[in-house]
Amino acid sequence: MDRNTEVMKISDYELFYKNFKATYISMTAKPECRSKLFLRKIRVKKDDIVELNHQVVEKFKNHFEDTGFSINVIVKFRGRDILEFPNWLSFEEYNCVESNPIQSITIYWEYYLKLPQYKVPQKHVLVVKISDGIRPEEILNLVFAGKLENFEELEKEICPLVARVDFINYVLGDELLNIVDRWQQGLQTIDEESGTEKFFRKNKRKLAYALHYITLIVAAFCAFNIIQQEFLRSGVKMLVDLTILQVCDLMRSILIVVIALIVVYKLSDFLSNIFYGVLATDIEKHMFNISRGDERLQEQSIVAASRSRKRIFLSVMGTIILNITCGIITNLLTRI
Repeated sequence: MDRNTEVMKISDYELFYKNFKATYISMTAKPECRSKLFLRKIRVKKDDIVELNHQVVEKFKNHFEDTGFSINVIVKFRGRDILEFPNWLSFEEYNCVESNPIQSITIYWEYYLKLPQYKVPQKHVLVVKISDGIRPEEILNLVFAGKLENFEELEKEICPLVARVDFINYVLGDELLNIVDRWQQGLQTIDEESGTEKFFRKNKRKLAYALHYITLIVAAFCAFNIIQQEFLRSGVKMLVDLTILQVCDLMRSILIVVIALIVVYKLSDFLSNIFYGVLATDIEKHMFNISRGDERLQEQSIVAASRSRKRIFLSVMGTIILNITCGIITNLLTRI
């Protein structure tokens, strides 16, 4: 007998054990399970899901003989509406015209495969869940409800794409996860932030403080120059030589400068808060482009992103203009 054939041959005991294990699992327990999380922010269309189903089905049918299979799809919309499709054909023919955006799509492939050298059909299940992830208000609800005991499951919910396979055959389990991996790598990604935007978001607090305090330092320096110029104009070399009228003029000038500093402080604080607030607010990235609600939500996200960039630009430019204005006013007053 050829040596390679001997290596591939399964002993009677191993064959009995595998058949018994498959029978036992099919009646009483779950098969072994492996999950994979994907962090890429992808944009999913219905055609993309159809392509994924085609690849999975081809993998099962072209490499193994099936004794029965089912494909179920669950579509969850925002607003707690849920559509369940008992088979693939009903999902593929469905015309999604809902006004609500899709929150998640979960696809179940369940196949009973007759693998080589095993007489008992073995159950393999592939589950792929695509979702926008848990929103902050949903996490708070879980916290107050005391349902955060399973952090692993929470992590899976936050990821945009999760694949899980229940398997008997290790090679097949890995191949199914690899199919999902290659599929998601070929999808369109949601527009990522530029390097400048990422830097701003990462250092938003430091940058906001910098905008605020740089303006205050400039304003304080300008105020000092104005007061200094007022003292020099008095013509005296010592404070005790000031007349009552001169003291009143200096006090009036100091009061005006203090009021101006307060106004500059408030304006600077207002502009820096706008800068920080925009960067601290995450713009929702919607993954689906299937329903009418998805299209509307994506348009809103584009408008919100454009508005945020404009507000950041205006807050920075406003701070720069405020500093320049302080310098110009100081220059004019000190030359009089």
